[in-house]
Order: sequence, then C-alpha cells, then structure tokens
Amino acid sequence: PPQLLYLVHVDPPRIITQLPAELTWNEGDSRELTCSTDGKPKPRVTWKRDDSIVMQARQIAKMVFSSVTYKEAGLYTCLAENAGGRKDKKVQVNVLCKLTME
Repeated sequence: PPQLLYLVHVDPPRIITQLPAELTWNEGDSRELTCSTDGKPKPRVTWKRDDSIVMQARQIAKMVFSSVTYKEAGLYTCLAENAGGRKDKKVQVNVLCKLTME
C-alpha cells in the first residue's frame, strides 16, 4: 500500500515588537506593554514579571496598566513559544513615584 507523507511547515517564533531594554514610567500614568509575535504555528505568548506569569495569549499579548503604581516596576519578559522553538525579550520597567508634601 502507498505510504502517505505529511510535511508540516514550522517557522520558529519571532518577536516583532521592538522593546527597549529599559522603560521609565511615572506613577499614575496609563501605559501598556505589547508583545507581537510571528511563526507557524502561531506562537503562545507569555508575559512574565520577575519570573511570575502575568498573562498568556496567542500571537499578541497586550498588558494595560490604567494607573501605574510602584508595584508594576520590575523585569518583564515576553516569551514566544511554538513547535519550532522559543524566543524571549526582556524590558526593565522603572516607576518614578510621586512625592506628596504635607
């Protein structure tokens, strides 16, 4: 009997978003971090902060911070994974706190 051979095209994940090595935000500002990826199959995207998973999505992961606090500061990693492998990019987020005078 003839044998069927299936070829599956796999492209390793690529992170399309240009992420700087460091970002500085002001407390109270509205900010977002987006990680767009490409690959076949569509990569699973994970945002981590200091090794804790913050969110997961398929192909594009967007975190919205409506009012930034000092708790959002840290090292964020965008991790893209599919059958072809894994890629990551890191960004250090610093938060400048507002000083209140009494």
